[in-house]
Amino acid sequence: MSQDKPNLHMSFQLEKGDILPPLQKRIVLFLAKNSPQTINETVTSLDGSYKSFWTAFCSLEEKQVIQKVSVKSYRGREYPRFWVSPAGVLLALFEEVSPEGLLEKSLEIYPKDTSLQAILEVSPILGTESFKLAFQILLAKGKLDQADITMIMFSAMQKDLDISQLEPLLAILKRHPQQFEITKAYAKEISKKTAKLESLFKE
Repeated sequence: MSQDKPNLHMSFQLEKGDILPPLQKRIVLFLAKNSPQTINETVTSLDGSYKSFWTAFCSLEEKQVIQKVSVKSYRGREYPRFWVSPAGVLLALFEEVSPEGLLEKSLEIYPKDTSLQAILEVSPILGTESFKLAFQILLAKGKLDQADITMIMFSAMQKDLDISQLEPLLAILKRHPQQFEITKAYAKEISKKTAKLESLFKE
């Protein structure tokens, strides 16, 4: 997976329908719901014009919403196949593409990106705020760290979560041992600071 920092000249405000021009959005959603595709395969599937799709692909690649993930060999030539980048995965999630489908494909295409996997797993529990914040961090840093996931989860958990939501959230964390330990340590630190703050008000 590319670790290059995304171009920050983009003005992503995460308002549904306004994030990308219509054709670019159509391509992103198509790729997110399918296996990696060449430009020509996408043109054929979506019944489009190669020139306009080529321009859209170039723009999406520059914005780092899609990226080359494999190649297709055909008649002695190789053609790049594209899929959504981690930022593109979060955009697709925002546009209500199934998190389960995105997780399945992300495990296949970005098997080492456990931070992205964790976000996709917790998003049905924590709601849109978790991946909105994750997307902003990706824009700023170019990647998500384990510590970012912890902060994202705690931010999203500021809303009321009942025990039926906390139990599956804990089960997900346990599937990511490193993330579980970081989150546990973070929770202890928050608890200490809260207790100290409470004691100050009692004085």
